Amino acid sequence: MEIINQNLGVDNRKKDSIKASKTVEKTGFDTVTQAQNYLKFINKKLKLWAEILIAIHVSFCATL
Repeated sequence: MEIINQNLGVDNRKKDSIKASKTVEKTGFDTVTQAQNYLKFINKKLKLWAEILIAIHVSFCATL
């Protein structure tokens, strides 16, 4: 019985490892911190583009 229980434990750990590796493959990030840093980077870019578009819109409206 003890051997069966040990094998079940090993199988469960294998399943957990496979799930974790699939998650890394899907997201491309190893840690939550990496994902958060990437999202912060994207948000900065989006804010910059929003400011640029507003400036273009304001300058265009001023010429009318």
